[in-house]
Amino acid sequence: EPPILVGHSMGGYVVQRFLERASVRKAVLVASVPRHGTLVPYLRAIRRHPAPALMALATADFYRLVGSVDLTRDLFFSSETPEATVRHTFERLQGESALAIASMTLRRVKPNRVATPVHVIAGRYDQVFTVAEQQALADAYDTDLEVLDGGHDLMLDTCWPVLADALHRLT
Repeated sequence: EPPILVGHSMGGYVVQRFLERASVRKAVLVASVPRHGTLVPYLRAIRRHPAPALMALATADFYRLVGSVDLTRDLFFSSETPEATVRHTFERLQGESALAIASMTLRRVKPNRVATPVHVIAGRYDQVFTVAEQQALADAYDTDLEVLDGGHDLMLDTCWPVLADALHRLT
């Protein structure tokens, strides 16, 4: 039986690109890179956190964008997430590949080439990829959007049991 693919954030982009060339039984995109890529979200990060975002861009060191517990909370979590969870996550963060981020800016996904059923899940408080961007992604795949009460890192946020239930239901 063909597999079911689940991709979060950059992993969602990888799943979308894969689906342009191959079919699987089903795919679930969780807080995925939107259809238009990463430029608009990065411009939003510059407006929200100009100094670290511009320094990350100037040095191609994208760890600088999440280089504090406060930035990690703001970008990845809801206000309800326990401080210990945010700190634990911050301590394990690593920089993203500048080349990977650039490729997601320059190479947009092509949902019209995808035959696999796709489901899209968003975080209501996601500061990386907005609910509106996720709705546009769901529309492009002609599917419904499921919005959970969490931030970008839904699987680590307080809503993780709801995400787990959704993934179980969808798979």
